[in-house]
Amino acid sequence: MISIEKDYSEIPDSLSNESFRNHFDKFIKKQVSVSGKYYAADDVLAKLKVLYNNKCAYCETKEYKPEIEHYRPKSKYPLLAYEWSNLLPACHACNQSKSSHFPTLNKPDYRNIKDAKKLNKSEKPTILNPEIDKPEKHFSFNINTGEIETKNDSEKAIQTIKYCDLNSENLIYRRQKKVKNIKKLINLIHLYTLQGKILPESVIDNLISEIKNGASINSEYSLLGLYLWVNFEKIISPLITDKLQKNEFIKKYKRSSKPQP
Repeated sequence: MISIEKDYSEIPDSLSNESFRNHFDKFIKKQVSVSGKYYAADDVLAKLKVLYNNKCAYCETKEYKPEIEHYRPKSKYPLLAYEWSNLLPACHACNQSKSSHFPTLNKPDYRNIKDAKKLNKSEKPTILNPEIDKPEKHFSFNINTGEIETKNDSEKAIQTIKYCDLNSENLIYRRQKKVKNIKKLINLIHLYTLQGKILPESVIDNLISEIKNGASINSEYSLLGLYLWVNFEKIISPLITDKLQKNEFIKKYKRSSKPQP
């Protein structure tokens, strides 16, 4: 999960046109039920895919056709069923796992349903919202196991991991695979060291690029990539045993610009 900036005023046509307004009037009067024809319309999905870089809002798995997820469940907040600020793209696994779960520290607030930020402040939900919260402040990773972990005992991280099943076997496997690609390059460095060969500049560049690209907003599990980048000297450099090579990597890392998640 990474931070996403969504302009809540740029509402897709399917959630604002005359057809929708007529439907919503009937919906308010309880003459019709909630319809995916509007909240899951093609233009809604297309806009969410662009905003989220074709990734699930919760686990960051690439999705060609994600499902429309209601951050606040429509079963509990029916008036938010079509609210643009309440719609997120999700993979089937996260959508099914989160389901209608929505734990909050305070009672539900139906007065501020048109203002997502005010609603978050008053209700204090314990599932992270990537459009409001800063996930990087709540999550950490276990590089050896591939598990996502909580940072500073964040209750929001604990609940989000639990209800979105962010440590499923599939996600752990995929994160481990991402880390293994980096470790392969580090093993190549060790091979050069053992053979007493001069390390090519390209190997240094490849390792830096692999970590940096993994932290880019377009990459799957980019929060993991950003974690590796930010903690380069703590996690990556200790894996490089040759002191001169390690110093060279650290110099190049410090000269590189920070990835934009």
